[in-house]
Amino acid sequence: MSEIRLFECACGHKLRFGSQRCGWCYERTSLVNRREFWMISGLGVGVSAVALIAALT
Repeated sequence: MSEIRLFECACGHKLRFGSQRCGWCYERTSLVNRREFWMISGLGVGVSAVALIAALT
């Protein structure tokens, strides 16, 4: 399976999705690059959708 590289570090190195540190300069990656951010965001959207549906019925 090929690696997904959507984001870049400040040094220009393409980051692997979910990595916490850049493989080139070892700086911490942005929060958006981490899996936990997307899981928590998805959970928040799901809970909001359920609350909206419950409010409309």
